[in-house]
Amino acid sequence: MVRFKSRIDDILAGLENNTQNHVSILELSRSAFSGPGNFPEADGLHLQFTKVHTQLKTLSTTLGEQLEAMGIAITGANVGFDNLDVDLRQRFWEIQGRVQERYDEDRRAQAAQKQAPEKRATADDKDATL
Repeated sequence: MVRFKSRIDDILAGLENNTQNHVSILELSRSAFSGPGNFPEADGLHLQFTKVHTQLKTLSTTLGEQLEAMGIAITGANVGFDNLDVDLRQRFWEIQGRVQERYDEDRRAQAAQKQAPEKRATADDKDATL
């Protein structure tokens, strides 16, 4: 898991610090992909790039926190969780709370995406009958 997190961090560093062009890809505006004007493919590319970057950052953060929580849990298993310093126990539960929040947000987003096509299909059915 540590190596995987390291690989994600390397990808993020590559996206954020493009040393060949001396400009971060993240600094590029949508117009940098195509110039001014209406170009839906460039809009889509920019949107997808932004989504991927955001998801990679979230993944990196979550992996780092999970590794920290696992370290605390292992220490707690060795000495007894009740014998851990109060700040370590609090940190463990803070991490768990944030991870649970992210999980819940993802579940809600997935449920919303699943319902959106169903609502569209129902609206399309109504339009077809008119």
